[in-house]
Amino acid sequence: MKTNIEKGDLIYAWSASFGPFLWFGDKAIYHYHIWKVKFFITDFPDKKYLYNYLLEATDRIKSLGNGIAMIHMTKDRMEKMLVPLPPLSEQHRIDAKIDQLMVLCDKLESYIDAATNKQTELLNAVMGAI
Repeated sequence: MKTNIEKGDLIYAWSASFGPFLWFGDKAIYHYHIWKVKFFITDFPDKKYLYNYLLEATDRIKSLGNGIAMIHMTKDRMEKMLVPLPPLSEQHRIDAKIDQLMVLCDKLESYIDAATNKQTELLNAVMGAI
């Protein structure tokens, strides 16, 4: 059984802080808590599209978990997962839109952090004046 991953491989950690990852490191041996997603047709589906789909599916699974048990993805659940696969050009368009929206989310997060810092400074100034 080959357990090597290489730059550009899509992997999925199925326990603890589980979820998909695109590997950008050097060739490595991966842990048994990780699955390597294999493609039977080169470049289809687009790895980034599948990564984004699995990321959203993982977030849905995590949001349903509660209690003290460790949430994880089962092999059975992964094998039964149906992934909508539009044409490759549409997958690329979806990837580009996600990237565009993530830039906006990062900017929004930065604005919120700056506003929170200003609010804290203002509160500290008011409390210091009392």
